[in-house]
Amino acid sequence: MKFWVAVLSLLAVVVSHVMAYPQPMEINVDPALQEQLMGRLYRSMMAKRSPSIGLSLAEYMASPQGQDNFHFIPSGRRK
Repeated sequence: MKFWVAVLSLLAVVVSHVMAYPQPMEINVDPALQEQLMGRLYRSMMAKRSPSIGLSLAEYMASPQGQDNFHFIPSGRRK
């Protein structure tokens, strides 16, 4: 019984992935335009990197502003 439940759930997952997979576009898109859009997306993702996300202790300790400030929430006081 457990085997058939596992097989049916696997089949349901495969069918849902096939249905959700985007269909190829019928309209031909300029490769230069695609490259430009991907470049814009990459630049915007890199520009919006928040210092609180993925901030390692080494980066925090190396910060010239974080000499005695050992927490990730800014105190609001600037030197």
